[in-house]
Order: sequence, then C-alpha cells, then structure tokens
Amino acid sequence: MRCFPRLLRFATALFLLFLYAGVNVAPAAAGLAPSRVSAVTEIASARDADLLVVQRTLENKVVAQKLRDYGV
Repeated sequence: MRCFPRLLRFATALFLLFLYAGVNVAPAAAGLAPSRVSAVTEIASARDADLLVVQRTLENKVVAQKLRDYGV
C-alpha cells in the first residue's frame, strides 16, 4: 500500500463509493413487449379486428347470397 499516495487511495475510494451508489440508485424498468400480429395487416385496436372479421364474413359468397335473398 505504500506505493500509492494517500490522496490517490482516498480519491479512488471516494470515486468507487459514488460509482456503486449511483449504480444501485438507478431504478429498474421492466414491462411486457407488445405482441405483433402475424398476418400481413396490422390491427391497431379491437374495433379494427372486429371490422376485419365482419368484412371477411361479408365477403363470403354464401353469406352474400343469403343477404341478397333477405333483400339487404
């Protein structure tokens, strides 16, 4: 210990103290990552998903024919 001056030892200890205190004070932030839609179209909300289901249903030929039969 005699090879390092007392001031250098004190400064190093002080630096390490502040370094460790600063690292431990930082809060941890965690959360769930949003899931991605696996289809080509991205659905932003539940309403968009419902509209997409209705649109695909109406595109079905059988349903379209039944609606024509009912006069819609």
